[in-house]
Amino acid sequence: MDQHKQNNTIYAIGECMVEFSCTRDDEYRRSFAGDVFNTAVYLRRLAPANCNVEFVTAVGDDAISSAMMSAWRDEKIATNHVAVMPGKSPGLYVIETDDAGERRFSYWRSQSAARQLTAALKKIDDDALCDGDYIYYSGISLAILSEDRRASLFEFVKRAKSKGVLIAFDPNFRPALWESHAAAAETTMKAYGLADIVLTGADEEASLFGWGSEASELGELERIGVREAILKAGDRGVFGSSGGERFHVPFSPAKEVVDTTAAGDSFAGAYLAFRIRGRSPEEAVALAARVARIVVSSRGAIIDRQTLRSTMNEDPILSSEIDYAD
Repeated sequence: MDQHKQNNTIYAIGECMVEFSCTRDDEYRRSFAGDVFNTAVYLRRLAPANCNVEFVTAVGDDAISSAMMSAWRDEKIATNHVAVMPGKSPGLYVIETDDAGERRFSYWRSQSAARQLTAALKKIDDDALCDGDYIYYSGISLAILSEDRRASLFEFVKRAKSKGVLIAFDPNFRPALWESHAAAAETTMKAYGLADIVLTGADEEASLFGWGSEASELGELERIGVREAILKAGDRGVFGSSGGERFHVPFSPAKEVVDTTAAGDSFAGAYLAFRIRGRSPEEAVALAARVARIVVSSRGAIIDRQTLRSTMNEDPILSSEIDYAD
């Protein structure tokens, strides 16, 4: 899994929403975010320049959808496989922070165009999928879909896997998005059965399946057939399994935590970027954790390029590891 062709395409399948965050009294800043999109941004920023990151989703034909796609292109994320749904609009959420610094989220996504994202899969010719490409998607990608659209997404993933495409999945379990806990567990297990790489958390696994320890959680993922399992366990560090070989990367806290919104998303994007660069799973975890520490030290899910560039340049490990691609 360490040797890949020189021109990888990564298909990031998921949702991007309009984000409004309160900056001060009744003033809000607009941006665009979503778990798979956030991961795609950090992946594109950190992957080799010859990697092509395609965001696969559905948007509306309104002005905000056009602005959203323009923002994706500014991040050098390709939009060749985006379906435009007439009369639809993106989902939206608002972030507010209380006096204690706790963040509250309010969502409007029931009519989101992204709920029809499987329409975008028809734009991907099976002949274009080949060995060395990746698919990355999440439990949120699945949770927002109807049952028949979930089946369509799984069928696409199966076809891609048969072409040699590597499948990476993050359950990113959000109970409120699922019709039932049983549906979430069953669907996640199907995704695990197709995945080459699983990026998950110890708490998520305990919530979904009742698995009680890092060792048992990794053991279950190995039993399912996941070749590369990465298990984030908070201050206990990150536990991993690659080809049945276990490893552990100790926790190292950020000097200052400002906003944890995209901690997991940035970690996933960085992890995949460093794997594509040929780093081992254990090396990629250690490097991705360094990137995530930078991200949580700044406000917002997606920090600006210059902040990421300058902070990485100050890190002797990261600065020697990667020539930051603008």
